[in-house]
Amino acid sequence: MKIKIKRSETECSVPSASDLDVGELAMNSTDKKIFTKDSSGLIVELGGTGKTTNALSQHSYTISENYSIDTGNNAISVGGITINSGKYVEISSASIWAIIWVK
Repeated sequence: MKIKIKRSETECSVPSASDLDVGELAMNSTDKKIFTKDSSGLIVELGGTGKTTNALSQHSYTISENYSIDTGNNAISVGGITINSGKYVEISSASIWAIIWVK
């Protein structure tokens, strides 16, 4: 038996919300990235090379799950960020979380 997930070999190709069911996986073998659709209907990247080749990057403005920035890694958010009640962002040693707010 084989397990097949949706896939693309087109550089910078990301599935849209209508392409996946919640929890279903898709991969981009060229970019070495895996995606899924979360319970909010958002497409979430699960892995990758750490290289950004897109001219634009999108992210949610609400943090609805606990999140840890691994030691030695940095994170950036642009715009207002809301952290849901009871959730947290952990910033490990030697890491930075930069939030850029532009009006």
